[in-house]
Amino acid sequence: QEGLLTIANDAFSNCTSLKSITLPNSLTTLGESAFQDDSALESVQFGNGITEVSAHAFESCSSLTSITFSESIQRIRENAFADCSALKKLTLPNSLTQIDSKAFCAIHSETSLRSISFGSGLQEIGPYAFAFHTKLAGILTLPEQLTTIGDYAFSGCSSITQLQFPNGLQSIQKGAFQNCSELRAISLPNTVTTLGESAFENCNNLEEVIFPDSLEEIGQEAFINCVNLKSAVYKKGVKVDPTSFKGCIQLER
Repeated sequence: QEGLLTIANDAFSNCTSLKSITLPNSLTTLGESAFQDDSALESVQFGNGITEVSAHAFESCSSLTSITFSESIQRIRENAFADCSALKKLTLPNSLTQIDSKAFCAIHSETSLRSISFGSGLQEIGPYAFAFHTKLAGILTLPEQLTTIGDYAFSGCSSITQLQFPNGLQSIQKGAFQNCSELRAISLPNTVTTLGESAFENCNNLEEVIFPDSLEEIGQEAFINCVNLKSAVYKKGVKVDPTSFKGCIQLER
């Protein structure tokens, strides 16, 4: 109800009959694990007073299908919506700037997530944030202000067919798109300076990579076992590890 300012840590965790939550505009603090393991919860609507979704707040809410974020939310903390296995569609607010580690990760459960619509203000996607969503399919369009894609952020998202990177992207970190086996081609923007270790490991349908002039380093095993990769042209002077293209048996550079 309006006037509520704080929900304490674990306040409603393991409430197995709670089906819907509407958080009031007066609420400014949502405690860690506040609604964790609420197995019947189907919908959540945020009020305008919340700026952060706390760690583990809705983790393992296995029936959750609808999340309505307010345009006040700036950060989603670690594991906030991890293992919400019924969630099929995700629309994130323009106010959101940071998604922390494992925020939406499919850690221990089957996954239903098929599409993500990113808000325009997002700058950083943390480690494992969307990892292991095997049904996340088609074109993944990343937002224009994004600068960093963290370790293993989309690892195991094996149904993504195309990546649309923003022009301000600087760093694709370790294992970010590892095992994204349906990717066919990648064109990196002319702001990327570093490709992390194992960034595109085991992307075994990947055939072409277009590298920008801004690139300075390709990490260890960045494209290891991309067995169908045929074209990877980069400028002279780029620091390339001897293992960067290991197992790329069709590669002509």
